Amino acid sequence: MPTAQTTTVAPVQEPRDERNAPARAPAGPARRQMHLKAVITIELDAADYIEAAEHQRLIEAAFGHVRTAFQDAELDLRESRPRRQSDDQSPATSRKPSGVRPISGRYADA
Repeated sequence: MPTAQTTTVAPVQEPRDERNAPARAPAGPARRQMHLKAVITIELDAADYIEAAEHQRLIEAAFGHVRTAFQDAELDLRESRPRRQSDDQSPATSRKPSGVRPISGRYADA
């Protein structure tokens, strides 16, 4: 007869809601409150809007779990496009002919 195996799993510690936590006296000199910011970056490529919408749906569903633990969490989805190379960054292909400088000075009749 097969025997059942049991696995003990440690309980997940829920984040504390500091708004309801009892006030704690600072230890030693006055301590400033810490501010933490967590940023999760997910970069995806999509062939079209339909595939992009599917990625968005999956990310929003997964983010729901984060929002249950951290009510003030925000999700910001953006479409990013490749950066264009500016004239200053292009290799040795300047539009200005060599030796041309901007004119500075005042007009005589001004």
